[in-house]
Amino acid sequence: MMYAARLAGMDWEFTLLVGCCIGLAAMQGLKHKAEQNEVERQRKAAADAARASAAEAAAARSRKGKGKKKR
Repeated sequence: MMYAARLAGMDWEFTLLVGCCIGLAAMQGLKHKAEQNEVERQRKAAADAARASAAEAAAARSRKGKGKKKR
């Protein structure tokens, strides 16, 4: 990085500052992507739980109906 700064005729301190800003922006982008992935994972888990709950309720209704028919 220092070599590139010298070739471009830039101050080393300014180049370091720019590099840090770029690194911070990259880290923020990764953090945002991780948050989006977590939200999507939670949304999928909630949908799976809702489907499982609906299936359990249907099975319970089915069992309840079978008990009444035997009388």
